[in-house]
Amino acid sequence: MNHNATELVTTFLHVLHQRELSEDEPTAVQRFNQAYKRLTERARASDRQARDQMLRALVTGMNEHQSNWEFGCLANTCGIFVEYGADPAIPIEPILDRITEQLRRVPEFVGVMQEQLGVEHPNQIADHDWPRLGQEHPDHAWVIGEWYALQFTGCAAMTMLVRNVAARKKARERIDLIQRAESARSDNPYAYYLAELLGMVDGERLLVLDTERKLGFHVHLTAIRNNFHLFTLLQDALLAHSSARAWSGPRGNALAVAVAKSERMLYDISPNEWGPAGEVDSALWTYSIRGEGKPTEIPLLDGERIVLLGPLETPRSWNCGFFVPLHSDLRSAVVVESVLSDEEYRVAALQQ
Repeated sequence: MNHNATELVTTFLHVLHQRELSEDEPTAVQRFNQAYKRLTERARASDRQARDQMLRALVTGMNEHQSNWEFGCLANTCGIFVEYGADPAIPIEPILDRITEQLRRVPEFVGVMQEQLGVEHPNQIADHDWPRLGQEHPDHAWVIGEWYALQFTGCAAMTMLVRNVAARKKARERIDLIQRAESARSDNPYAYYLAELLGMVDGERLLVLDTERKLGFHVHLTAIRNNFHLFTLLQDALLAHSSARAWSGPRGNALAVAVAKSERMLYDISPNEWGPAGEVDSALWTYSIRGEGKPTEIPLLDGERIVLLGPLETPRSWNCGFFVPLHSDLRSAVVVESVLSDEEYRVAALQQ
């Protein structure tokens, strides 16, 4: 990292802390905004290596003594670097350390808002109403700062986790984080997002046996929310495979597939684009597993999770609400890794 980049990071960390100490004194806010703009503009213009070096320098500025607000601002800035192409693995661990503790305090924050600010539920408060509530309740305005700090840190955590499968897998080892996100999911949107993201299935391998076509496939899953999500992406993957060249049957809803992959967001799609059927996808086969479950709930047989596809006997459909995209940069996928030989299929089918 060259001298100028080092100076930009150092200046930003200094003015951020000064803004915290001054409690948003106008001059301190102005200096912060100027330093933030110079730093992020440099990050946008830099190559990946320089961006990563600057990000590492920002992470060295994180410490356990910072307030949640100061830490959240720093985490949010790291998130901007990641959006510009920096490595999300660099800042994720200290961010998850901090947000785990923040999530523990969500019941406390909600209680103060309800009892002291007269807020029925914080999720019902518009952003422009928070300053007024802080002015009306100065003795308890600190809780608004804590709520925004959780938003900053939560947004940063999501920015990094949606882009890095390995980071998601490692985060799932944090039992406290998962339990606290689950506990607070109805009270805080970022707790909900984290609970849903960490509840997704990454890296699972399934054996799929198509009993009608007598074909077997090993498929690999990335960011799968539930089995309805699996069905939509599995149908798309199997019919895109060369083994389906002779397929003359119906196909899934291409728009539903785009939503399932997070290539399209539900709120960007008009009812006219969906057509009369609405936000649904339809089964092309009869599945041996229930749609509401998760792929990891499929029982293991000789070390493999097996999905049987049979002829479609009864029409079945599911709403895309089962896999509403969490983030526009998250990519869900079912990928065909290999096809069983005729003998491998015969042996596998005999075991069912």
